[in-house]
Amino acid sequence: TMLPGLLKPKRLLEEYVDYFITKPTMELIFKYHTHSEDVINKIKSSFKIPDMLPTATSVSPLELKDAESKSTLKMSYWLYKIQNDLDNIPTAKYPGYQSFPGSVPTSAKRINKTITIPVQVGTQGLPDVRSVYYRPHSTGLYVPAGETVKITVPDLNEFMEAQIGIHDDDVTHLDKITRIGTNLVKKFKLNKGTTEIFSPFGGLLMINIGDTSALKKLTIQVDGAVEAPYFRLGETTEEEWIASVRNNPAPWAELATDKIVLTVPAYRIKNLNNPVKLMEFWDEVMDADADLAGISRKRVHNERIIVDNDVAYGYMFTMYNKIVVPDDESCEWMLDVDFLRTKGSWGTLHELGHRHQFFDLDFQGTSEVTVNLFTTYVYDQVLKKGLYNHDNIPNKEAATAKIKKYLSDTPTYEKWQEDPFLALSMYIQIVDNFGWKPIIEANKIYRNLPKKSYPKSNQEKCDLWFDTICKTTKSNLTDFFKVWKIPVSKQAVRNVMQLKQWYPEELIEFKK
Repeated sequence: TMLPGLLKPKRLLEEYVDYFITKPTMELIFKYHTHSEDVINKIKSSFKIPDMLPTATSVSPLELKDAESKSTLKMSYWLYKIQNDLDNIPTAKYPGYQSFPGSVPTSAKRINKTITIPVQVGTQGLPDVRSVYYRPHSTGLYVPAGETVKITVPDLNEFMEAQIGIHDDDVTHLDKITRIGTNLVKKFKLNKGTTEIFSPFGGLLMINIGDTSALKKLTIQVDGAVEAPYFRLGETTEEEWIASVRNNPAPWAELATDKIVLTVPAYRIKNLNNPVKLMEFWDEVMDADADLAGISRKRVHNERIIVDNDVAYGYMFTMYNKIVVPDDESCEWMLDVDFLRTKGSWGTLHELGHRHQFFDLDFQGTSEVTVNLFTTYVYDQVLKKGLYNHDNIPNKEAATAKIKKYLSDTPTYEKWQEDPFLALSMYIQIVDNFGWKPIIEANKIYRNLPKKSYPKSNQEKCDLWFDTICKTTKSNLTDFFKVWKIPVSKQAVRNVMQLKQWYPEELIEFKK
C-alpha cells in the first residue's frame, strides 16, 4: 500500500526525496516483510525494475533521460544490495566493478605487511567537515573486490575506521553515467584487535582517524591486500617509483605530500618519470594558496583531489573533505609538471582556491569571484604569468574593454554579480595598482576575525570588504566602489574619509 505514494512525481529536491523518503520506506518494507517473491515482484513492477541489474561503463554508458529512469536505477541498486545481502557476504562482487573502480589480476601478490601511517588531523582555519570527522589516511594498499582483508590495530583506545574505496558520490541524478552509480565506499569500525573487511566493489584502503586524535603516527598490520602505486614525497625515491612502485597491480594510484594527495587511475601514472618535480610543484601551489589565505604553509592535514569517471556536480566540484575532477585532459594536465609550469590548469587551481576562500564573509555575487584571486595568485606568483590568464580576460586591454562596456551600459550591482570575470577584473585592478600585499593583509584580517564579529547582512559584508581594503591599501576607494556599483553605506564611506583618494586612470571617463 505504500508503493504508490513513492511513485508520485517529484519535481523538487528529487535526490533528497529518494534518500529521505523512498529509501527508508523500502528499508522498512524489507525489515517487516520476508524477501518473498511476491514482495520483490511488486517492487519490480511498481518501479519498472529490470530482472538484470543495469551496468554502466565508459564504453557502454547508461542514459538517464528523466526522473523516472533515475529513480528506477536508484531502486535497482537498493534492491540488488538487499537481495544479495552485500553488507554480509565477503565474496560478493558487484556487476560492473571490473570497469570501475577496476579489477586486480588474480596473479597479483596478496601481501601481509606492517605499515606506519603519519597521522594528519585537525583544522587550520579553512572550512572543514564538522568535528568529529574521521579523516581518511592513505595506506598505499588496495582491497580487491570480493576478497577479505584482515586489519590488526594496536590497543590505543581510539575510534578508527577502515575504509575501502574513495568514490562515495551517488551519481544516479546525472543524465548519463559511465560507472556503477552508487556510493562505492565501505567502512568498518576498527574496535578490536583484528577486523575482517571486504567490498563488492574493491578500492583503495584508507584508515580513518578522528580529527580530535592526538596520535602522531599509527602502525597497523594488513593481511590480504595488494600494493597500489603510491608515491609520498620525501619517502618514496624516484628510483623506487620507476623501478617498481608505479607498476604495482592496483587499478588506482596516489601521489601524496603532507599538503596534497592526488588520487588517480593507475593507468595515468604508468609513464610518470618525475613524481618528485610534480609533487614539489603542487606543494608550491599549496604554499601560495596558504600565503594568500593567511594560514601557515605547514598543513595540519593534506587536501585530496580525486579523479572520478562521473563527476557528481558540474565539471569539477569542491567540498570540505575533497575535490573531485574528471578523468579527462584535466587529469592528464594535473600529472604533467612541464605542462603545468608552462600553461597551468585553471580548473584544478580554481577548485583548490575554493578550499581557501572566506565563504561566510564574502558578499553576494563573489563566491565564484574571490576564488579566482587564488587562481590568479598562483598563475602570477608560481607560474610567473602575470594577472591575466583566462580566456575571458586574456590581457589588460581585454579586461579594460570588458569593464568599459559594463560601465557604458547602465551598470548595476545585479549586472556585476552576473559576470564573475567582470567582477574579478575589479579585484585585479586593485592588485595591478597596489600589488598583492593589500589583498594578503586583508585576508589576514578576515582570517583573524572572531566568529561573533562576522557581518550578518550583505550590506555589512560589502562594508567590511570596503573598509578592510581601504585600510590595507591606505586609500579611499569610495569613487572606485561607486563606479563599479558595489553598495557601500554612508557610515563606511565616512570611516575612510581621512585616507587619500584613489581611482584607476583607465576609468577616469566614468568618474562623476
